[in-house]
Amino acid sequence: TRRAETSPPTAAQLLYDVTHARGLFVAVGINQTVLTSPDGETWTRRTFPSGNSLTGVVHDGTRFVASGYRFSNATQKGLAALSEDGLRWTTVNVDAGTVQFWGIAHGAGRLVMVGDAGAIYTSTDGSAWTPASSGVTNALRSVVHADGLFVATGDAGRVLVSTDGLNWANRSLPVTSNFTGVARHRGQWIVRAFTTVYTSADGLSWSRVTAPTASNLATYRLRSVEGALLAVFELWLHSGLECDCLGGDHVHQRATLLTWEHR
Repeated sequence: TRRAETSPPTAAQLLYDVTHARGLFVAVGINQTVLTSPDGETWTRRTFPSGNSLTGVVHDGTRFVASGYRFSNATQKGLAALSEDGLRWTTVNVDAGTVQFWGIAHGAGRLVMVGDAGAIYTSTDGSAWTPASSGVTNALRSVVHADGLFVATGDAGRVLVSTDGLNWANRSLPVTSNFTGVARHRGQWIVRAFTTVYTSADGLSWSRVTAPTASNLATYRLRSVEGALLAVFELWLHSGLECDCLGGDHVHQRATLLTWEHR
């Protein structure tokens, strides 16, 4: 964990996601928060239209694309945001009513956003979005694409899989836990909610694993990074340019499927 502070924290902003592409880290969060860094150590806050929160960010090979919602609009909340360089952003209204989007992924030639009430929307360019049927009504919190498969997770044990982002199969698990994190790690899909952890080789058949050292904290994101699995619980921005990125004491690293180490 790396932290840079220029003055005592006066306010905190929750960061939901971070990605890296074209030599730049981009982190996004609530209250129109966008941060960029060339090295993960020195961060700059970027201007973003007010009244919006961002919950996920990916790079589709051409541009950065973020998911989110408009807290300034009670009837039309769906939001995507585009940036060619991570520095200057434009917003896109997604005609999804009161749905708030909680995660985004890119694969199979398209972008996929997931959100409230089982909402799944897809786009090939980040500008025009089309709904896809999920077959569920629970909120979907996270989506990842890896090894030719999308996996989306959400409330009440929801797990959905798709090869193309358009047609989804329900592989939900027999738990009441809210799965907010999913990752592909060392040939296994992993979903996690508090101490509840399931794994799958193919995204179709799932097995629960015992993780006695996993923290009883909600997971915002799971990330497979350089052979380590990171469970990110909180990312906080303090005082504009101060970033405790990847959460300080709220990052856990798992070297195996069963043992979690606190970082």
